[in-house]
Amino acid sequence: MKPLLDWLFGLQEYFHGRKRDEGWRISVGSGSQDLIYKAVNALVNPGDPVLVESPVYAWVLTIGGVLPMFSNLDCEQIDDPYYYLYYGKEPRYPSYFALERTELPQVGRVLRFDSFSKILSAGMRIGFASGPEPLLRSIDMDTATSNLQSSSLTQAIATTLLKAWGYDGFSAHTDHVADFYRQKRDIFENAMKKHLKGLAEWDTPEAGMFFWFKLVLSDDNLEEGDSRAVIETTAFNRGVLALPGTAFLPNGRKTAYVRAAFSLTPEEDVDIAVGRLREAILDAKEELKKAKKEI
Repeated sequence: MKPLLDWLFGLQEYFHGRKRDEGWRISVGSGSQDLIYKAVNALVNPGDPVLVESPVYAWVLTIGGVLPMFSNLDCEQIDDPYYYLYYGKEPRYPSYFALERTELPQVGRVLRFDSFSKILSAGMRIGFASGPEPLLRSIDMDTATSNLQSSSLTQAIATTLLKAWGYDGFSAHTDHVADFYRQKRDIFENAMKKHLKGLAEWDTPEAGMFFWFKLVLSDDNLEEGDSRAVIETTAFNRGVLALPGTAFLPNGRKTAYVRAAFSLTPEEDVDIAVGRLREAILDAKEELKKAKKEI
């Protein structure tokens, strides 16, 4: 819908400094995953290898064959998969979409995906891609022959709400949402400090709704351990749901890392859940010691 597109162009100028006449455009889709899938279809042929980070967003691994390229970005700039859910103490990093205009001699190298799922409503299924016109035209052609467009009703609802807020109001809303997740993070981390000290290692997240932490399953620092057995059996049997880190590794190797969400669990249940995880880790450590003695 044109009113929504017009508002989104203004949004990208408000947050990223990108003006409408710079050789880029926007495509609206049924969530950002819909647009990512169509972008990959436009750029990659079946069987082509794709270089990605490791770890990487697990859903990407379902699209096609990938080849892990690096474990960390070797530069000072990091991208912003949770741009509107940033709650760190330092100023928000500039996006690649913004840096493309200020740091490169020409635009057209960055394709940015945004979504309203985490900041307005997941049920709306509205995402939008911003980037080079030729690529966005290809995505629009894919949409025209597959699902036609995002729901007109949800687009109309979103447009009415966004216009009523304006860009300042939208910014204030996302700040409020980010602060909500910051509070949820603090609650979860306090439980981790209480129950997992010496049993897990982690960095405090500054955006999003997940903890990425490493289980200390062995007293031998040379042996990383495998979180999959702990999470999918011992922890699951105790009522704990999390994802083993191997789900995010393109080569599927074993790893001691785990991803746990803190967005849905009520505060009164967090302490119980992390306490159960502690018991599962201790059980796994004991089983590992017994196995080593038997060798």
